[in-house]
Amino acid sequence: MAFIRLFIHVIPQLVPGLWLTVGLAVGATVISAVVGLAFALAAVSKIAPARLAVAAYVEFLRNTPLLVQMFFIFFGLPFLGVRMSPFSAALLALAVQHTAFFSEIYRAGLQAVSKRSHEAAKALGLGYWKSLRLVILPQAIVKVLPAMTNELVQIVKDTSVASTIAVAELTLRGGTIAEQTASTSVAFVAVACYYLVLTGIVTVAARVVENRLRFAE
Repeated sequence: MAFIRLFIHVIPQLVPGLWLTVGLAVGATVISAVVGLAFALAAVSKIAPARLAVAAYVEFLRNTPLLVQMFFIFFGLPFLGVRMSPFSAALLALAVQHTAFFSEIYRAGLQAVSKRSHEAAKALGLGYWKSLRLVILPQAIVKVLPAMTNELVQIVKDTSVASTIAVAELTLRGGTIAEQTASTSVAFVAVACYYLVLTGIVTVAARVVENRLRFAE
């Protein structure tokens, strides 16, 4: 009973951290999804320097830890005269890394679209951008929705790394409450419950969108 009472007491204290976590996740998702699409288009283009640049970016960001990237942005950039708030540094680090993952997801989807679709778009007299917007991209998105769902869930979980640079999101907030209450287990069970709810919402929403898009096909 003591555990439950303390759990109920801790839950509302984590709400400020919850909003910071949501803000980081939404901001990083929007930035990385948009920039990642631009990078994916460059990766499948006929411009060799663009393909090489994107490939180098993806390999470097995908193969180095998010924590190292976040430390570099927050602690390293000030030596170059660039100073950022902890929240901005965390958001930039999350966006920069997940842009690489989104780029690969989009690239796989674009390359999975059949040649017939490209030929059909040309036969209809559609230009590159209209063909991309009306024919190619919708098919590519449907094909990679499961991978995109996994990526969205990963972004939510990766926001916890922001606690290392003093962003008071769920994990850091949970650690602070654990110190104040001397009950680490209760605090972090509550934190885990919040993460489960957030990732559950993302997963269910993505499944609904996926089912509707597949039905629309």
